[in-house]
Amino acid sequence: MIKNTETKRLSIIIVTYNSDDLIINCLESIFQYNDIYDKLEVIIVDNNSKNASAMFNKVKSLYNDEILLIHNKTNGGYGEGNNIGVKSATSPIILIMNPDVVLIQPIFKKILYAFERNDTAILGMQQYESNLRKSQSFLMLEESVKNLLLHKFYAKINKFNKSLFCLSGACFAIRKSVFNDVGMFDEQMFLYGEERLLHYKILSLKKWEVLYDKSIGYLHPKENREFSAKNIQMGLNSYIYVCNMLNFNIESKLKKMTNMYRFLWLYSFFHGDEIKLKFYSEIIKVIKYYNNKK
Repeated sequence: MIKNTETKRLSIIIVTYNSDDLIINCLESIFQYNDIYDKLEVIIVDNNSKNASAMFNKVKSLYNDEILLIHNKTNGGYGEGNNIGVKSATSPIILIMNPDVVLIQPIFKKILYAFERNDTAILGMQQYESNLRKSQSFLMLEESVKNLLLHKFYAKINKFNKSLFCLSGACFAIRKSVFNDVGMFDEQMFLYGEERLLHYKILSLKKWEVLYDKSIGYLHPKENREFSAKNIQMGLNSYIYVCNMLNFNIESKLKKMTNMYRFLWLYSFFHGDEIKLKFYSEIIKVIKYYNNKK
C-alpha cells in the first residue's frame, strides 16, 4: 500500500491522453513488481482526455487513494504533462513512464541504487519489444548515415555512448534536482524529441553522468504501429526546434537526415519491406516539403 504520509524515495510520473485501454496494465505491473513498497509514489497526469473522468474512476476503484490523479484541463503536450507531475512529486528521484510501458521485473531498488552515486543525473534501461526481443533503448542525437551505423553497432553490443545517443523517453529515471536545474521539459515541444533536448541540457552542466543499465528491463512494444504524416511532421518540428535552441546548422542536419532515410529506403527496397518503404518515403517527403517552404 502506498501511504501519502510516508516519505517517498521514488515518484513515477505517467502522462495519459486517451490511454484508458493501456493504463491499467501499466499500473498492474508497477504494483506487481513494487520492491520498495510504501516508498513508491505514483502520479497520473491526464492531458484532458475525452474520457478522463471514467478512467480516473476506474483507477480509484482499483487503487483507492494509492495514486495521485491530476486532471490537466488543457492538453499542452507530453512535456507540460510531465512537468505538472514532477512539480507534485515528493521524491528526490523521478521515473518518467509512458502509459503503454509494462514492467516485467522489479526495477525500483536497482534504480535507487544507481542514484546513490552523487553524480548520477539520469538512468536509462533496456527496452523490450516482447519478453524475448530487445528494442531500441537509446536514440541518435544526430540522424545521419554514420550515426545510424554506429547506433546499429552499439545496439548490437548493448553499450551506451552519451556523446552519440540519448536515452529513450519511454521509461527513464532522473534526479529531480537536475531536472529542475535544466528547466524541466521544454513545453514549446508538444510531442517527440523531448529526451534529446533534455540530454543536451544535462551534458551542458558538465558535472553529471548519464547512465544505462542493461540489466533493468521494461516492455514497450513499438513495432507495427500506425504512422501518419502528422506524427512525422511533429517529429521533424521537434528536431528543428532542438537544432534552433542549440544553434546547430539546420540545413546541414536536415541534409544528413535525408541521406539517412534514403539509405534506409534503399535497404528496405532490397529487402522487400513495403511497410518501411512507405514510412521512409513519407519522412523524405515531409523533409522535402519543409525545405521547399523555406
